[in-house]
Amino acid sequence: GYDMQVLLTRCIDLKVSMWTKIGRRRTVRLPFKKMQFTNEWTVAEALHGRILCDTYLSAKEHLRETTYSLTNLAATRLKTQRTDIEPVDIPQWFHSSKTIVQLANHTLFDAQLVQRLMFKLQILPLSKQLTCVAGNLWSRTMKGNRAERTEYLLLHEFHQLK
Repeated sequence: GYDMQVLLTRCIDLKVSMWTKIGRRRTVRLPFKKMQFTNEWTVAEALHGRILCDTYLSAKEHLRETTYSLTNLAATRLKTQRTDIEPVDIPQWFHSSKTIVQLANHTLFDAQLVQRLMFKLQILPLSKQLTCVAGNLWSRTMKGNRAERTEYLLLHEFHQLK
């Protein structure tokens, strides 16, 4: 969610011409205004044709933990230590080239942790199976819409009972 809003807003601000590579739809101009990216629907339109895997929502759905932060999930599920960097502390990392590289490595390590967590929880295969059983769209399953999946399951069951 929020990271995609920031990314798309920055694409608008910097007039990035190849912003459509994020999604699969090829459009020439930006169909959205900057303030519209607060809406989930407009982000979904920009990512049209891509499946967005939110490991935070998936961890909340599949795991029983007290906290679902990346630091906690890395420690409990991946047995890996991770240091937190608060967003207010980020400007301090831009004082020298060495600390910028350290910040970039920290960001890369976070991305690898998220990917390892996704593979460990088997989010994609499980969500694909849920989608096939429920009969709804895979992108809707990835958004964590439990009520919609239940509705589709009931719909199919009632249709079979006819």
